[in-house]
Amino acid sequence: MIHDKIYLLANEETEDFRVIIGSANFSTSAFNSENKNFENIRIDDSKILYEIYLERFNYLLQQTSDYIPEICRRSYKKEKVLLIPSAETNIEILLEKFPNSVVVVTEEQMETFNQRAALLDAEKQNIDSAKKIIEVAVETKSKDGVFKIKPLSKILDKKNILREIFYKIPKKKMLKMIFEKSC
Repeated sequence: MIHDKIYLLANEETEDFRVIIGSANFSTSAFNSENKNFENIRIDDSKILYEIYLERFNYLLQQTSDYIPEICRRSYKKEKVLLIPSAETNIEILLEKFPNSVVVVTEEQMETFNQRAALLDAEKQNIDSAKKIIEVAVETKSKDGVFKIKPLSKILDKKNILREIFYKIPKKKMLKMIFEKSC
């Protein structure tokens, strides 16, 4: 990521060259005293500095990629609207940026992906279990906007559903949940 700005202005006919560098852009908010960022800018009229920064600009251009992909630029020119890429556009961007790329993933990285997937699966199972418990034990919202616990007799009518839920929760986790809630 680059935050500094480089403005290179050249007039070959008059041999005038100007270099403007710094973190500020050409907006009134860049130098507004209420701005929490400290911005700076330097202006030089020097052909030597112009050539140095032109070389620097070309180097940066080769080392970076454009923040706005070509497909988004074309889309903006056509419609002149806020750009919110669709799934198809995102796929085209990926294909444009990485047409013949080979991605190498180490065994350690693959294990990390698998562990994260397992954690997400466990979390989803916990959420699904909590939803089922709420459905069994909680009345629908009353007119005064309050949710109430169902009478025990109604909850026990659904004990098969509760048994199924509780069998899915490991005993250590169940004890931890009970202990944390009671303390």
